[in-house]
Amino acid sequence: MRVAEARRMCGAKLRHWGFEQLIDPALLLLSELVTNALRHGSEGRIGVRLSHTHRDVRIEVRGGPVKALTARTPDPLDEGGRGLLLVDTIADVWGVDETGWVWCTIAMASHSS
Repeated sequence: MRVAEARRMCGAKLRHWGFEQLIDPALLLLSELVTNALRHGSEGRIGVRLSHTHRDVRIEVRGGPVKALTARTPDPLDEGGRGLLLVDTIADVWGVDETGWVWCTIAMASHSS
């Protein structure tokens, strides 16, 4: 799965669920997680899962087994290295589960119209 394909699927799913107010932040988060999995993942395939409750939307991406990730502050002249910093800033919560899926959530209340 590529970033553009993942973004199309995510946007369509959020519209189907009636969560248009979450499309912009969700697509940015998804783009960063998929890009990270493509660049640093150990598997040839990227998995993406979306789910929701009445409180939040959860985005999950897997590109291979991951045990832990940390956002870092890159040097101002670095061309990359800001993806997880963006995730840390935009997502309400994020982490890595015990099976290696990197996940984040966006609360409905923090993005209501």
